[in-house]
This record gives sequence, structure tokens and C-alpha cells, in this order.
Amino acid sequence: SSLLEAPIVSDLRGMRFINLADGRSLLVWGNGYQFFDTKIMTFGQPRVPVGISELRDRSQLAETTQGNVFALGGCTDTGKSSAPHCVSSREAYQYSPDEDKWSSAKALSLPRAGGTVWEDEEGALWLVGGSDESGHEQQTAERWSPAEGSLATYDNLYGPAVVHFGKAATVFSRA
Repeated sequence: SSLLEAPIVSDLRGMRFINLADGRSLLVWGNGYQFFDTKIMTFGQPRVPVGISELRDRSQLAETTQGNVFALGGCTDTGKSSAPHCVSSREAYQYSPDEDKWSSAKALSLPRAGGTVWEDEEGALWLVGGSDESGHEQQTAERWSPAEGSLATYDNLYGPAVVHFGKAATVFSRA
């Protein structure tokens, strides 16, 4: 079978992907998503999410230990040639791979497009970096829970700032 059996969306600027525990990769972009099966090296059909307003480019993606995937923040293209090229979002969406279903989740406390996200030992997600609603670097980290929404924010990460959880520590260094 060919790597290109299914059509691939031609404009993937802002696309994000995450490797899932089941061996597939989930690709997410502005109002669409697609799977890549890493075992047989084949793309699935591009899909449009049902049940939510829209997926966004530059969303932060995280798969939790419970197996759900979250698309957090992201941005909508303004169509402008000058900055900001996109408007950051507070939207959060949950995807259940078992049900192949998207649903709305509790919003982030701050708009954020891009950056990094990871899950801590308590099941909360940490969001760091990316850009704010003006297109400037987001200098506030957020600890977010799928059940409760925003748990805390940490301002002015001009560091070094150290966040501890369990046996791991993450150092943010901002020059």
C-alpha cells in the first residue's frame, strides 16, 4: 500500500500532531484532522470535526493517561498580510479516540497559540510558551485540568523558574 492512499490537505501551515498510545499519529489543523497509521505508513481520510465549532491551527495537543486527547488554544487566521496573522484562542476541545468524537472542554484562562503542553502526575496539563492574542510571546504558564479548567497561572516567566511535580522538575529559562 502507498503512503499517499488518502488525500493530504494541501495547506498544513499551523498543523500540529501527536503520537497516540495506539501507534497512530493524530494531525490537527484549522477545522480538520486526520490520522496517520505508523504501522502501515498510511494516511486516513481528512475529517471535519462534528459537535464543536472548529479546530484551530497551532493548538497544543496532549494525550492524557486516560486516553483522551485535548486540543488547547490555537488560533484563527486573520487573513491579514501584516501581524497579527492569527488571533489566539482560549477554546479547548476533547477528542475520544474510542468514540471518534470531539466535544468542548473547559476554556483556558488565557488565549494561547502554539507552545508546549504536558501532563503532570495529578492529571493536570501544563501549557507553556506560544503566543498571546496580540501575537506576542505568551509569558504566562497555565496549569489546566480537564475536569476543572484553569487551576493556576504563573506570570512573567523571565526565569529561571522551576516547576516541580513528582520526581521531575522543569526549568524555564527566559533571557
